Amino acid sequence: MCLIFFIAPMVYASSSISLNQVSTWAIGILGLTTLMLVVYLLIVIFQPERF
Repeated sequence: MCLIFFIAPMVYASSSISLNQVSTWAIGILGLTTLMLVVYLLIVIFQPERF
């Protein structure tokens, strides 16, 4: 997951504790899911006749 390589350094920099690999993967998957939901909702808003 390429998203982890972009998110993980920001998460590590903003927190005073170190995160394990599972937490990093969870944050990456959450970010990817959020991005997919935003794209879906934008498509539904701007092209409602398809649904």
